[in-house]
Amino acid sequence: MPRSGCVPNGSILSKLLLFTSLSSSSSLNHPQPQRFFRPTAAFGKTRTLSSPLRMMKTPNTNPPIVGPNYVQVLQGSILGRNNGNSNTSNKISLILCGESHEDAIDATRRGGVFEGDEGWVSQTAAQMFFTTTRNHPSDAWCIQLWATTPRHQTLERVQEWAEDKIFEEDDEDDPVFGQIALLFEVKEEARGLAPSSRGTGYLMRILPKKRVTKQHNNDKPWHDIRNLNDAANLPTAVKEWISPSQNDHNKNRYQSFEWGDLDQQAFELNQQRLFGQDEIPTDELDRIIRQRKAILQSNIEGEPLWTFDDWLAHVREQFSDQTELHLILEASIPPWQLSLHRPSPSQAKTTATTAAECIRQVPPDEEPEEQDDDGEDPASDGIGTYLDFVYRRFMEEQILLDNSSSSPQWVHCVDGRDLGCASATHSPTVQKMWEKQLLTDEERERLLNKDGGVDDDEAMSATPNVFVPDSKRNPEQSFLRQLQSENKLVVPGGDEDDDATEMDSDEEEEEELTFPSFEGFFGQATEYLYYSPHVHLSYAPFLAKCVGSMNRWHQFFTSLFFDGATISEALQLLTLTESTLPYAHVRSPLCMLPGGRYHARSDGEHYITYPYFPHEFYLTDKDSDRTISSNLYHRLSSPETNELAKKALEWTLKRIKQCCADPKQADDEECGGEWFEAYLRAFHRDIYNDIDRSDSAQLLQRATVKSISNRKKKYNLDQISIPSMADGFDTILKHFENDEHVPPTPQVETMAKILLDIYVSNLLDYVTILQIAHIVASHAKSTMAENKHLVICCYMGSAHTRAVANFFQYQCNFKQRSFSGKTDWDDDEKRTIQLPGDLWNLPQLVAEQSVVSRNGRRQRRGRGKGGGRR
Repeated sequence: MPRSGCVPNGSILSKLLLFTSLSSSSSLNHPQPQRFFRPTAAFGKTRTLSSPLRMMKTPNTNPPIVGPNYVQVLQGSILGRNNGNSNTSNKISLILCGESHEDAIDATRRGGVFEGDEGWVSQTAAQMFFTTTRNHPSDAWCIQLWATTPRHQTLERVQEWAEDKIFEEDDEDDPVFGQIALLFEVKEEARGLAPSSRGTGYLMRILPKKRVTKQHNNDKPWHDIRNLNDAANLPTAVKEWISPSQNDHNKNRYQSFEWGDLDQQAFELNQQRLFGQDEIPTDELDRIIRQRKAILQSNIEGEPLWTFDDWLAHVREQFSDQTELHLILEASIPPWQLSLHRPSPSQAKTTATTAAECIRQVPPDEEPEEQDDDGEDPASDGIGTYLDFVYRRFMEEQILLDNSSSSPQWVHCVDGRDLGCASATHSPTVQKMWEKQLLTDEERERLLNKDGGVDDDEAMSATPNVFVPDSKRNPEQSFLRQLQSENKLVVPGGDEDDDATEMDSDEEEEEELTFPSFEGFFGQATEYLYYSPHVHLSYAPFLAKCVGSMNRWHQFFTSLFFDGATISEALQLLTLTESTLPYAHVRSPLCMLPGGRYHARSDGEHYITYPYFPHEFYLTDKDSDRTISSNLYHRLSSPETNELAKKALEWTLKRIKQCCADPKQADDEECGGEWFEAYLRAFHRDIYNDIDRSDSAQLLQRATVKSISNRKKKYNLDQISIPSMADGFDTILKHFENDEHVPPTPQVETMAKILLDIYVSNLLDYVTILQIAHIVASHAKSTMAENKHLVICCYMGSAHTRAVANFFQYQCNFKQRSFSGKTDWDDDEKRTIQLPGDLWNLPQLVAEQSVVSRNGRRQRRGRGKGGGRR
């Protein structure tokens, strides 16, 4: 599932450029940044729930922290930890940190305001264009004239005019897209005068050539900056400024700016992340974040601020002799917790099964919709979130701890939705361990010796139980190579005689190693349901042919992930035969055209990590024939722990049942809405295209929503509901009863993905609860931890921390000790959290104090940016 190799890479930051042609006065060679700020909301408030006794104590002088949206502390006992004993050290503390997947750069801005101030940033033409295109002409930029100022304007007035135009256009029916530019041309006789020289401004848009789509085409032409000879409507000054040969000659004549982040370090880093030809090394990114954190703590501007990770490291080190602290992250599971199952020689197939026709006939991907395009977000590169930084920091410490002592593992990762995708473990140290931990010597040798003199397909036939990467193991890839060698691939949109004998450059790049897993195969559906609905992959054929019914699907998923059954037992519930296995593919690298002709799909950024159901090679929990979650349940099957495990299972299955019965009504009203948005896209595309979809949770809650194209028009969303998943499964079956060779419609496929996501999203919460139970059980058995208070900190998306809180408060009678922060922050709020004193002195957590129950005052309901199920 594409996330940094497994997640679609980000493309373009919204790039607003101001270009100015001025006099050659020396005072203009080093311009000062121009700041034009929009009014901001008042700083956010932080509330801590405490007992009256605690409120009478000395005011909290500890520095506030940034990172999560809120920090909630729950206390109670499970697995008989207290047993009526008055010794309060037996009390278990859960610290639930709900976050919204913010960029690490934003989480380390001065003052704790995650949204950066924007203004005019001085940039040269070379910085804007030629540093990224000189060696990569395919990434050339295009420019479009947008608007012109009145003549005889000052530089300050032109900048104000350009900014007003940008924000004015943003409020129009056709909102601003992509990248903007401005030219200020001074009258000839005015050149050489003071900086107040007057002239004419020209506002323009800029986009990389490969990003110009039909959505950006209007009545104004685009011009490739490498060939401006035919650009008759562009002023001469623009051409001179852009031209590399003229740039040095005119550098004193022109002054150019880019509309962007006034945090210079953030601006430069994000420019490199989006426009640079090479990915930024994670150690370089982390060095910058550490530097920014040091500035926050140094109190250079205003109050000192700590980030969550520094606070956690501090309290863990200070009180290691009195508390045992564990950290649970919504992050990819590392390889040392896994084993790779290989079929026995007698079980392995010597001839793999190719995809069914209905899979090959799935249409090419669509253009991404403008509202859904994440190209303006540099954090979409898959490595830049603050959670990624926290993961790298503490995972590196965990690896050092494992190598230097016998201390128990304290960092636990629970997100299996991209299990097996090496690059999804966003730590270079962890990425290097996949091959070492999971491959045999023979497999590593074959992986290194790519040109070993043996045909790949021939080698696979000889050793079908030896693991090789997907490009060699996937029979569809073998068929693609065969058609290519026979010159039978058709160029899309070309003549029938055209052929495609060369693979795309993207396909020639070194393949990232991915290990097949059930978690990854089902989990990747979330990515294409929520974030990339324009990418076509199809689960409906698998459900119809290999599963067969809603009841069988529930039995299979429960056995595979929930109730402790083995993988072999779960697979027996499926129909996996020679006739059904072709439908176990969800994507083929081949697109079948009418008449039986083929062309190669250009997957580009949307490489499908798990293209078919992993029925032969797959990841398991370490030294087990169970998935990670199933084995967690199995290990909790002793009399002391089984009651809690059963309670977690019943709670999870009840939530799934509610969601399946009515996905819209049962969805999370604060962080949900993605199922309803996907349903609108498939079944009510006219409404979907004509409404603001920036907040899925708001769509879920609102009875009506305004039209974008006609402000007098409203759509009644109350009358639109999502069918039950039982009805949805029947729709899937009926589609294939009519013609099994026809690819599923968008409506059928959307119902399939919603069904999968209901189960997968609840699986993450279930694994977290079982992981907490397993930590508690291990702590109870450890003689080293006998006199230590157990503290478990969960740093996850807010939807997941709230689900965990719901379980422990309502199913295990945990009480809320404190709640700091908010569930919903405005973008321009000061997002600092003042933690209660006992979170800076963990032994105080066990002190006998009154607690605030769940019935206390609640925060206002809302949805934090990005704080959904993902």
